[in-house]
Amino acid sequence: MIKSTFIFVLFCACFFNAKSQPINSRIEINLLNKIDFSGLYILDRNNLIYEDSIGMPSDSMCFYVAEPRMVILLYNNDIQHYIPFYLHEGNFSINIDLKSKNASFKNSKLNDEFQLLNNINDSISKSYNLPRIVDLRKMVLSDSLKKYNVIRDSVVDELIYNYHLTHKPTYLTLSFIQSYLYCNTFDKSKLQILFDKLDGSFYNYRLYKESKELLNIDPNYFPKPLWNEK
Repeated sequence: MIKSTFIFVLFCACFFNAKSQPINSRIEINLLNKIDFSGLYILDRNNLIYEDSIGMPSDSMCFYVAEPRMVILLYNNDIQHYIPFYLHEGNFSINIDLKSKNASFKNSKLNDEFQLLNNINDSISKSYNLPRIVDLRKMVLSDSLKKYNVIRDSVVDELIYNYHLTHKPTYLTLSFIQSYLYCNTFDKSKLQILFDKLDGSFYNYRLYKESKELLNIDPNYFPKPLWNEK
């Protein structure tokens, strides 16, 4: 009865969302090796957008997504193994192995790439013996760890910059540009080079317009992309 009620509520949420905006994103969530399950949540900034308190093996949710955005998935109140991922247009699935504490995606190139880049960050963190995170809500490290965090960030920043420089640009490229322009913590001339790689598929994104403004580019000017796919 509980499961039936939950599915009905989910259907209603999708139906009424479609009344205001057309549904363009559907996510399937699959739980593998379910042991000692105590809850699963998806947070969009400070908003709870999904909750499963009974541990359904498979479930789905649907949204209208104007632009890809990162959300956080938490399960069993384990903040050390939280899963960041992107909501985006299209249908994709996320498979969560509760035993190994790993997640994988199907039909989501954006999240596959996001996982790859996160692995770079995690690998460098391990080399400096830094925790992945201490306080999920505050996103802070203790004072004793901050100097190592600065070193880690400088290494990771260059590695990820070089990745974007040598690969076809994606939304993660745009996100990298905008975030470092906003924080003013990276060589602006290098970010300009990445920005010039972006083609027309990015022009309507909010982050593209913000990046353009931060780079002091005429809003009516659209650079000819430097990236040529072979």
